[in-house]
Amino acid sequence: MRGAGPRGTAVGSAAAVIAAMVSLAGCTGAGLPRTRANLAVCAALAKTLAGSTSATRVTLIDLESNAPISRLLRRDVASYLARAAGQPPDSAAHAAAQRAEKDCASIDAQVAKGYG
Repeated sequence: MRGAGPRGTAVGSAAAVIAAMVSLAGCTGAGLPRTRANLAVCAALAKTLAGSTSATRVTLIDLESNAPISRLLRRDVASYLARAAGQPPDSAAHAAAQRAEKDCASIDAQVAKGYG
């Protein structure tokens, strides 16, 4: 049986861009490389999860840039941002954040307390 849960109608332009990026980003089988771009996204995500509102903008800018961010990390961070946009984060957003923080921990990048 296939179930499609209800989706929110309007998530905001940033979340729409992120959702489009998520649909285009594929998953790679290899481990994440420890690149400057990956480290920067992980640092911004950690700040976002710690409650810094301005870090969300930094994370969006990093994701929308042409920097060589790993597809898996881009997908997991974008998934968190799309789920957390415009609302208090729920369990799905928390699970997405945990996946992204696990990616970050795998390259010894900065992670937020309580995640990963």
